[in-house]
Amino acid sequence: MMNFDFENSLNAPNSEPKAKTVTEISNEIKRFVEGNFNHVLVRGEIFGAKRADSGHWYLSLKDENAVLSAVCWRGVAGNLKVKIEDGLEVIATGKITTFAGKSSYQLVIESLEPAGQGALLKLLEERKQQFIKEGLFDAADTVSARNYRCGIQCFRRGNKRHYSPYQRQIPFAHRFMADTGAG
Repeated sequence: MMNFDFENSLNAPNSEPKAKTVTEISNEIKRFVEGNFNHVLVRGEIFGAKRADSGHWYLSLKDENAVLSAVCWRGVAGNLKVKIEDGLEVIATGKITTFAGKSSYQLVIESLEPAGQGALLKLLEERKQQFIKEGLFDAADTVSARNYRCGIQCFRRGNKRHYSPYQRQIPFAHRFMADTGAG
């Protein structure tokens, strides 16, 4: 663990302590925090997630007793294993950084995973229930594949028929001719 530089805060034993500027204190805190929390794993629930126009995500992770601000840069967000979504419990890997201008700190997310298989299964079950409520799994609404025809449009130029190369790749497709008017 890194220690604050308290020795330089005090002059000789009989003199008054030397006052530090806000910038000096902020820089010491920054060095301490970023030196000791440069690789952390944090478990929490995502809330207040907002995607900026730049593609960066700004969000918070919370548990029962605390809230931690977090940011996920655009380049990282595109490669995450999970979609950033409010209510999802995750394990975030990253580093804590400070912003002296506001005396605040945040987690810079480098990777994000669901907080265990149980959380992922719970999310899937919630989605399934949502889709059932929307009627997406109703048997009456499903349409048999037999009711559809897949077609490949061919055209006739002169006395020759020109077939799409997809005819060989999709042999069960229905072929029909269309007059292109070219001739």
